[in-house]
Amino acid sequence: GNSGPSPATAEPAEPRQPPPAASVPAATGGSEAETLATASRLYEAGDLQGVIALLEQGSGSAAGSPQLRELLLKSYREYARQREAAGDPGTARSVLEKAVVLDPSNEDIINELIQVEDRMESKRLFRKGSELEEQGELEGAYKLFSQALTYDPEFAPARRAEEKVRNILTDRYHRQAMLLFRKHRLDEAIEYWDKVLAIDPNHSLAPGYKARALELKRQLQKIEQE
Repeated sequence: GNSGPSPATAEPAEPRQPPPAASVPAATGGSEAETLATASRLYEAGDLQGVIALLEQGSGSAAGSPQLRELLLKSYREYARQREAAGDPGTARSVLEKAVVLDPSNEDIINELIQVEDRMESKRLFRKGSELEEQGELEGAYKLFSQALTYDPEFAPARRAEEKVRNILTDRYHRQAMLLFRKHRLDEAIEYWDKVLAIDPNHSLAPGYKARALELKRQLQKIEQE
């Protein structure tokens, strides 16, 4: 097959920084204590990429030394948070996957990874829902916005979009139900009020009108039986 690099898999460009190797002795060259001292200085200076590059170079010693391992894990987690905050959740996920490999039994890190993936899925569903909303497919959009909120209940754009589409749909269903009710097409009217109540159980009008439709239906059935 073609062994050339695929342009589609290009990583997002990192902010340009001097390569950490220029100022840092290779982890394999010095003692564990020297490596720890250098990595700690980089960490204090906020150069998380520098810490990661240094300790990954000597990942054998990082895995062997509890202090180096702890510092690498801490740097992975902080860097992941920074990348996600900067709108780059893909890198955040990759970094946390490395952390899980380094410490597979750490439930906090596993949970962080799951949450990053959930937030990514929530945004994906929200984008799909927004596309459907633009096409006028409001029922499909509503479902996707609701799903987005199951993955990330804190995702405000999905919350606003769900509320907006719900209001449009309940209004539309209620008007349709009223038309059918006036034509005495009661089963169809009741179906539409059920649709209203399925997405807005606290709708101010639907329960009362549905009750009237059911009562009218009973009266008509009684007349037919006499």
